[in-house]
Amino acid sequence: MLRTSALEYELPEGVIATAPAEPRDSARLMVLWRSDPSRVEHARVADLPAFLGAGDTLIVNTTRVLRARLMGVREDTGGRVQGLYLGNAATHDRGARGGESLRAMSAGSSGGDGGSGGGAGSQARRWVAMLQGKSLRAGVCVLVRAGEGALCVRLRLIERDVREHAAWIVEVEVDGMGDGGAGLDAVAGLDVPGPVGDSAILERVGLTPLPPYIVKARASRGEVADEAYDRARYQTVYARGVEAGDAGGARGGASGGAPCAVEGAGAVAGPIAGDIGSVAAPTAGLHLTPGVLGALDAGGVRRAGVVLHVGSGTFKPVEAEFVQQHQMHSEWCSLGGEAWSAIAATRATASGQAPARPRGRVICVGTTSARTVESFALAHAAAGPSWSPEAWLPTDLLIAPGYRWRWTDGLLTNFHLPRSTLLAMVGSLLDLPGSEEEAGCREDGGAGLSRLKAAYADAIARGYRFFSYGDAMLILP
Repeated sequence: MLRTSALEYELPEGVIATAPAEPRDSARLMVLWRSDPSRVEHARVADLPAFLGAGDTLIVNTTRVLRARLMGVREDTGGRVQGLYLGNAATHDRGARGGESLRAMSAGSSGGDGGSGGGAGSQARRWVAMLQGKSLRAGVCVLVRAGEGALCVRLRLIERDVREHAAWIVEVEVDGMGDGGAGLDAVAGLDVPGPVGDSAILERVGLTPLPPYIVKARASRGEVADEAYDRARYQTVYARGVEAGDAGGARGGASGGAPCAVEGAGAVAGPIAGDIGSVAAPTAGLHLTPGVLGALDAGGVRRAGVVLHVGSGTFKPVEAEFVQQHQMHSEWCSLGGEAWSAIAATRATASGQAPARPRGRVICVGTTSARTVESFALAHAAAGPSWSPEAWLPTDLLIAPGYRWRWTDGLLTNFHLPRSTLLAMVGSLLDLPGSEEEAGCREDGGAGLSRLKAAYADAIARGYRFFSYGDAMLILP
């Protein structure tokens, strides 16, 4: 098994990006080949069409980032409380508990379906939220207000959620609608039960859920946050529900315009009463612009949208001695029929031709897209004829050295945190085909992880920028 200490690497604080490259596609791109450890190239994301071609398929995660960061004050003391919306209490519970473990499937067990459920109905609205403040206890009320003060959300702490660090089950009350005291039904969406209504409330009182390391790095450097800018830039240009121009950017020549059409986007409903967003961005996709996507289209590259609603656990560091002992988080994901058709067509090899046409490559944009594709590959293998690409799965799949990749051939990804499952995932992709069993038995992760850490050291030496707002890496077969 892989020792967690093997996921450590030297990280100078100055390499953490506190703002994205402008324009988006000017981010630097380190290119590696799985089949040739000696081959490395340095380019820009704008050069991506030069590395992909006709017959390839690009898989993107079309989830939308919710305004999930909460800033409020205690109603009794006025003390500051900050937090993060994690989900509707009923939906979050189903996602954490429902479905056969995809992690178990990867080890060879049979699987079940993705689970389903209903909305909150007439019950009081309840959220699961991480909250940080002094002496928090059941019964405390936290007030979260919109910037203009017209809307106030009261969060009453009910009980701790033992499945999430520093998380509470809170009951949500919405007051102060303005317009002469109009009720909730006067403002679109706020009275809708379940996650749809949650999203409408967050749109009015929530902030962009930037990772804590960006907030901390900005504070240490004396940088002033720009919420409007982060709101635009911490969202992909193809996110479901993004309005024209919303994901473009507000300064420095950011690429804007209408969102790029993504095959399959918006074609399926959420898993439970419209669970419709993420509390962290699928950050590899932040680099892509309508111009880059248009050039890929013109070059014959297929594009298909999948959905994985990113939870806070994606960036949770591994604290167990061995990575395989880590309690993996569960996230909802959906492949969809169009993505499945694109993947099947890409992986097919024409027969009866001389020579046979080489099959295309499935390139996932980000670890969330790859996790979705691989989760459905395992579900497909386990379920046989009963499998449906339209189902929603709560996936807890851990991908680390020793994993045999099924449908993913390559990956566009960012540079990841030390001691993270994401680092383990990318390292496993760099193992040579056929060497997975050996890598899975080694405490150091084997050749793939060693190669990845060497690439990280090279990137640091060359001035690459790391993490969510940083530069990118492209891994090809």
